Amino acid sequence: MFGTLAGEFTDSARRVLDCARTEAQRLGYQFVSTEHLLLGLLAEGHSEEAKVLTEMGLHLDATRRLVERLIGRGSGLVPKEMPFTPRARYAWEIAFDQSEQLRHSHMDTCHIFFGLVRECLFAGKRGGGAASVFRHLNIDLRELEKRAGILVAAFGAAATQTLNRVAADDEDEWNEPIVIAAQNHPPVLVHPLSAPALVQEIYPAQIAAGEVRTRLSAALLDWVEAHRLGHVSTTSPILAGSDVLVADVLYFSRERLYAGNSRVPDLAALVVERPDDTRQLRVLAAKMRLLLELGVQVGWMADPHGRSISVFYPGKHKAAILKEDDVLRLPELLAGWEVPVARLWPSN
Repeated sequence: MFGTLAGEFTDSARRVLDCARTEAQRLGYQFVSTEHLLLGLLAEGHSEEAKVLTEMGLHLDATRRLVERLIGRGSGLVPKEMPFTPRARYAWEIAFDQSEQLRHSHMDTCHIFFGLVRECLFAGKRGGGAASVFRHLNIDLRELEKRAGILVAAFGAAATQTLNRVAADDEDEWNEPIVIAAQNHPPVLVHPLSAPALVQEIYPAQIAAGEVRTRLSAALLDWVEAHRLGHVSTTSPILAGSDVLVADVLYFSRERLYAGNSRVPDLAALVVERPDDTRQLRVLAAKMRLLLELGVQVGWMADPHGRSISVFYPGKHKAAILKEDDVLRLPELLAGWEVPVARLWPSN
C-alpha cells in the first residue's frame, strides 16, 4: 500500500494509514495525499492527535466536505497500489526522521501528526491539501506544531516508563549491558536502565541538527520539485563502495542522473551535531573533502549552534562562511534559488 515507506508502526498509526487510504478511495483518488492523512487522523478518532484537531475546529464530516470542495474528486479509478504523493511522502519522511532522532522504537500517530504539520508549515502557500484546509480554517500552524511536539515528547516519556517497568519485572535479563550507537556518535556500552539518561544527554543536539536537515531539504525540495530539476534526498547512496560518506542532505540534477552519474550528488550537505567535539569536526571535514574529490560540485556544512554555513568547492582550500544575516544561494546548480540563512535554524 505505501511502497517503500519505512518504520514499525503502533496499532493506532496503522489505523490512521488504513483510514487515509479509505478516505482517498472514497474521493476517487489513485494516491494518498496530505489531505487524506489529515482525514485519516480524524477518522481514527481515538488518538490524542485527533482530539487536538477537534479542539482546533476540525470535525470529520465537515472536513470531508471541505476537502472535496477545495480539492475536488478524483477519477474514481482506484488501483490496488496507492502510493503517496511527493508532499505526503515528505510528511512521512519528517515523521520517520523524528522517530529516528528520538530513538522511538515505533512510529505512532503523534509522529504522523508532527510530520504533517511540519510539511504544511514548511510548504506555506505552496502546500498541498492539508495545508489548504488549515489555511482555509485560519488555524495557527505554529501553535499546532507546539501541540504536536508535546505529543511526541509524551510518547517518548511513556515508552521510557514502559522500558523501566519491563526491566523491573525481569531484572536478571536486563542486567546484561548493551551497546547503543547513534548516527555521528561513537558506540557506548551502557546498562539498559541508564539508556534514558543517555538519550536525554544527546536529545537537544539531535533535535537541532535534525531540524536543520529538515528545513534545508524542504527549502531545496520546493524549488527543485517546482522546476523539475532533479531530486532532493536526506539519505546518501553508497559512494565509492563505502557507507562512511553518508550525507545529511543531497541534491541530484536530472542531467547527472541521465548521464549515469547518480552515485555522486551535485550537492552534499553535512550538519554539525556537536561543535565542541573536535574529533567529529575533523571527521566531517575529511568527509567533505572526500565528497568533493568524488565529484560533488558544492558542499555545505551547517552549524546550528554557531548559526553559520560553510560553503566548499572542489580545489579550494578555504570555505566561504555565511552568517545569520546572509543569504544562501546555489547559482552553479539552481539559478534563482535562495533562502535566508536565518530561516534554517531552530527557533529559540
